[in-house]
Amino acid sequence: MRTFVWAVVIALSFAVGARAEDSAAQQKAAVELAKLALPTDQWKSMMDKMVISVTDALKARAPDLPADFGERLHAEMDHMLPYQEMIDLQSGLLVKYYTLDELQQLTAFYKTPLGQKAIKIMPDVMQDVMGHMQLKIQRDLPAVMERLMPKNDADPKDAVAPKKAIKKTH
Repeated sequence: MRTFVWAVVIALSFAVGARAEDSAAQQKAAVELAKLALPTDQWKSMMDKMVISVTDALKARAPDLPADFGERLHAEMDHMLPYQEMIDLQSGLLVKYYTLDELQQLTAFYKTPLGQKAIKIMPDVMQDVMGHMQLKIQRDLPAVMERLMPKNDADPKDAVAPKKAIKKTH
């Protein structure tokens, strides 16, 4: 019996060790995929565009912004959203949703010419989608709000009071 218990303990030790190795390999594959899918130059370009967009929007409301505001905002954004933190977050989520084999398949795809094209153009595609969505929301939201908001022309005295819940006692 004692031999059997030791055999189980040893087998479990190997299984736990193998799982740790699988986990480390999965994490390594996720980091590789995250860096491949979000190259540093693309991250920098996204941050540049975001800073320009925010700065332009603020200048429209407050034209007396300091001349170096964009540079200072960029420095703050770089500090607030560092590239490595984004890679760590993304790789952690990739491990959560993909197996090691799936991560390796995705990495192989993103290394192909089509995968590289997808990486390159996806930010532009998403920007276009968001622009269209923003226009649609700006166009349609007033009508939605009008349907959802109570009518102001109704006399409050004519409003029907909500019914009170009746408690049943047995």
